[in-house]
Amino acid sequence: MDPALDILNHALAGEPGALAFLERTSSLYILDATVPLKPKTYGGWNFIHQALNEVERQESSPHVSASSPQLNGHVQLLATLAKRVARRSPVADRQLVTTCIENASSLPIDGSAAQSLLELNAEIREIVMGRIAALAFDFSFHKNNSKPTPIERNPSNGGVSAFSDPVAIEYMCAVLSANAVSTGPKAVQHFLMTWIVPSVNTLPPFSVACVTLHIAVESLRKGAPVGTKDMLQRLSRHVVGIALIPVLEASMAEEGEAGGAPGNNDGLNRTAWKNRVASMALRGLERWCKATDLSLPQVKHICSKLQTNYVGVISDAMYSDSPLVIDAMAELLELALTATPSEQRASKDRMTQARYIMEVDEESFRQISPEDLFRIESKETDVILGELVSAVGLQRFRFVERQNLGDLEVCRNLTRIAASVGSAALNGLMSGVIQGGGAGLLDLLMKAAGHPSVNVCAIALEVLALLVPLDPNFPVRLLPTLQHRAIVPHTLENSIPSIVASSVCGVDFHEFESFREKVLTDALIACYRQNPAFYMDSCTSAIEEFCSADATVAVSFQLEAALYCLSSIALVTNRASTTTPELRHDSQLGRCTAALAKKPIFITANPLTLAQLNRFIGKFGPWFAGRYVDGVLDIAAELSLSTFSIAESAFSEEEPARLILQEMPVSPFSEAANAMRILLTRQPSHFISQQAMAALGGGWEASYKACNRPGTLTLEDRLNFCTGMCHVFAALPTPEHRAKPYRAFALPTLQCLRAMLTTATSNGVTNGHLAPYLARIAGEIKILATMISNFHAASSTGKNPSIELLREAWPSLLIGAEAFSGDREVSEALSTLLIACIPERMETAEDIGVLREVSTLASIIVNTSSGNQDEALSAVLDVISQVIAVHGASIDNAINTILDNNGVSQSSISEDAGRCIESLLLKTIGATKDKLGAAWTRPKEQGQGQTAVESKSRGSSGELSLQDQKPTSTSALSSIFNVLETIARCCPAFLTHLPAASGKDQETDRLLHRAMESAISSVTETDVDLVRNALLFLKSTVEVLGREDENMRLVVKQIIESSFQPSRRSLSALLLEGACGGFHPTSLDPAASLLYVTLRSCNNPEDAKACIEAALNQDCFRLGDGEEAKRSVALYMERGAARGELPVAKLMELFDDIWALHQTEGQESVSNSDVAASFARKYAPSP
Repeated sequence: MDPALDILNHALAGEPGALAFLERTSSLYILDATVPLKPKTYGGWNFIHQALNEVERQESSPHVSASSPQLNGHVQLLATLAKRVARRSPVADRQLVTTCIENASSLPIDGSAAQSLLELNAEIREIVMGRIAALAFDFSFHKNNSKPTPIERNPSNGGVSAFSDPVAIEYMCAVLSANAVSTGPKAVQHFLMTWIVPSVNTLPPFSVACVTLHIAVESLRKGAPVGTKDMLQRLSRHVVGIALIPVLEASMAEEGEAGGAPGNNDGLNRTAWKNRVASMALRGLERWCKATDLSLPQVKHICSKLQTNYVGVISDAMYSDSPLVIDAMAELLELALTATPSEQRASKDRMTQARYIMEVDEESFRQISPEDLFRIESKETDVILGELVSAVGLQRFRFVERQNLGDLEVCRNLTRIAASVGSAALNGLMSGVIQGGGAGLLDLLMKAAGHPSVNVCAIALEVLALLVPLDPNFPVRLLPTLQHRAIVPHTLENSIPSIVASSVCGVDFHEFESFREKVLTDALIACYRQNPAFYMDSCTSAIEEFCSADATVAVSFQLEAALYCLSSIALVTNRASTTTPELRHDSQLGRCTAALAKKPIFITANPLTLAQLNRFIGKFGPWFAGRYVDGVLDIAAELSLSTFSIAESAFSEEEPARLILQEMPVSPFSEAANAMRILLTRQPSHFISQQAMAALGGGWEASYKACNRPGTLTLEDRLNFCTGMCHVFAALPTPEHRAKPYRAFALPTLQCLRAMLTTATSNGVTNGHLAPYLARIAGEIKILATMISNFHAASSTGKNPSIELLREAWPSLLIGAEAFSGDREVSEALSTLLIACIPERMETAEDIGVLREVSTLASIIVNTSSGNQDEALSAVLDVISQVIAVHGASIDNAINTILDNNGVSQSSISEDAGRCIESLLLKTIGATKDKLGAAWTRPKEQGQGQTAVESKSRGSSGELSLQDQKPTSTSALSSIFNVLETIARCCPAFLTHLPAASGKDQETDRLLHRAMESAISSVTETDVDLVRNALLFLKSTVEVLGREDENMRLVVKQIIESSFQPSRRSLSALLLEGACGGFHPTSLDPAASLLYVTLRSCNNPEDAKACIEAALNQDCFRLGDGEEAKRSVALYMERGAARGELPVAKLMELFDDIWALHQTEGQESVSNSDVAASFARKYAPSP
């Protein structure tokens, strides 16, 4: 095989070397100076030229046979490579060659030789383009000397050139289109108006359609040169009216030529080729409308001038049985019918396109306002929609025909078309503007809703949910279909249920669940709102029937579906019942509960039904707790508690239903635990009887037995049940009544914790087998935390027995902290417990005593982590953050009091709390400071007082570079910034009061200075969480400079200003650099907010302008070769942030736009593009 083809062959096989070669060849040029007096450049065009020669040579060889390797893939890959190279403009191409020559400055290449190389490269580009144009537009150049096989010939069989493959032809047309667009608007005009439109009757229709499609596709790219969209809009009436519509109309005609099939192939299937041409024309029309903002009425106007019925043409396309055509038709209508402006006025681009179609000058067109055009087009759109509603309605008969033939693609796309038309025509049908009511359209959508494929059904249901209000009786027709679609696809073998494979309905179980939650639920709610009584009666009757004594396991799936239909509307009924009692549906829900109380035996045989039963109870928890019908709350609680209690034994490994349970995202026991939480927390006093508490206690003990059965109960399930139980205990009348049952409730948890700790710390358990024990220890600690926090929240009076519980558990907690705080799960659980123990008030000695105990346990976690466990330290920092969030204001007031008294301590409880938290914070930071970067470990001052960012380029002066300052533990540093952000927001005086480390002088070495320096240098890190938390910390700190409340002291602002002032400009530059593609999208809003407060905090307008100038004068800002974009952004920033004339949301929008414009592919540039020009216009100052 020839060299170029050999490389393509290896690349098709996925070999990295060949792929890398093609990547480099398409991106740069190399200089061949092996003959010094005749240097040559080699790049993409040279390779493509050579490869084309090799393909033609091989296909024209008399020795090639039908068994020779086919080159279809090679040609397609070559065309893909050529398109990438063609997207580089001739100017950019010339610059690449110039750079290549300049890099070889040691070689004797004078000016004339360099110019010759530049001209030669441009010439090769023209030659390659000419060859590709010939292959794309003249199929007689497709030659292959091999003899075809006796079977019907087509481009994939021997005897037809690889250039005749329709995919290859499309790719070659794409190359020509990319070259025209990258060269500039004039080139696009020349290409279309000189070569394509005048020759539309002689060029192959397929190629004409391909070119128009890809011209539009290329113009939608960010790198499309400025003026491209305007040029396409000027050409719309020619391209659409003379090229696309006639090609489409001819290809849809029943009689006629095949449209110039490639390869001189008389046996090529004419219908298949015409369908390919039609689909390409439809795709081209869709992309052209997208690229030019061409509306449906405007296309109709263009066609009317040519005496063509546009709606008739696209209606004829709906009758195609080709998946290609019907899919393209659906794409076109989805775009055309959803591109309605949200405001009642036409967009600027739509106005421009209308002016070009009407062929009037700007002065004359000013008589038509955007509102006028919107009204005109809206009326015309309603007329078109009326025709389309009728046309789509006629397709209902063909839908059934294609469904019976198993034609899924046609059915799916007909449904897409009907959905698009139905959504767009909704207002017109409701108001009567569109006559006829759309009966045929609704019929087609109803048939689609009953299609076996869930994918087809989902498309129909999305629009049927919107169309339900058309007819008050529509739910009577639609609801049975929805109830049937709610049934989980399944099979029954010997009365054993199983979830059926995806082949039955086109989706697997998890996809079906997503369909029910995201699509079916909306349709069910729409039916309920239209006719609540019918909906509830229908579902209630179904449940009563399915719960009858003679029901079998076969109906368990129907019962599950009926319960799902009720659960889906629970949120709506719960809200409505607060103002409209009749919408509580007491009668129907009471009947459902009574039927479910029979507990048909098949329920426990199907985990899906059992889960849905408990989900139903949880969803209607407010109604059950309201006790509107006698006995319903007891029945609901008994059903859920019985489900929760059988977790130990139900669905054993031997039972076939276990396979269903393993597929379910939420188990029936999880649903039962959640239902119990809802019932117990909403009506706790109902369950304080001895009998009820005994039953609840039995369920709680059963949960501990179930824990010995892996994969049955989750920790979340136990926490849910625990939460409900705590509310019941808190509802007991006196503290004395609460203490004993509360301790009995907590006893299994304490015993389990001790047992797990004893086993885990014994010599018999090696490190490799610790994981299950540590997970259980962490779980029990979290349950303790839940007991403490929920009981305290539910019980507002009397002595809190949680204090005694905590004291009893404390020895075990100390052992766990000392032995296992390095484990992530254990440290997180300890953090959760400590947060639950934080006093809500800081007023008494007992409050500060609890805080000291919390701090002691947290200190043990820090000490045992040895500075190597980021998870443990992060857990401690979470505790500190929560303390600050609760008591930060009182701590700040204590610091302010000290400042007001010239630094003299006032010995208050809040001051003691501040010292406690200060000690813990500094200890935590000190344990990990060696991993936080140089800002935390270097001597207290920089060389000349600069920040790290300012001195990063001064490597020769001995200062640390930015790279040297990078942290080795980004997670730990991120957690520190997170807690410091809370401190800056809640108690800034406390933040400025902190020394860099224990024993340091806060006046000379403040924690704030080091933290801000570290945060600024962290902005350039790649860890998303670190960058975001650093930005938020800086934002909250700088915001303090703008605060004017009575609790803010001037000295606090002065300290922050002294830390921040030296780095304002460099930080502004870093923020804009991040906005130019460097930041993760989640960091853009914090970065924009930080820049906003940075500019707002400047002492004078000159400082703000200097910051803006530093930000914009960077190479990373690539929006415009001139200064227009920079000038617009500078003025916008100055107006919005520096002068405060715009809200911070506008600067966030600016950052979003800048970031989006810098998301380009490869070497694509947006500096002189339509999108850059549009950006500059958007942010240009108002006249």
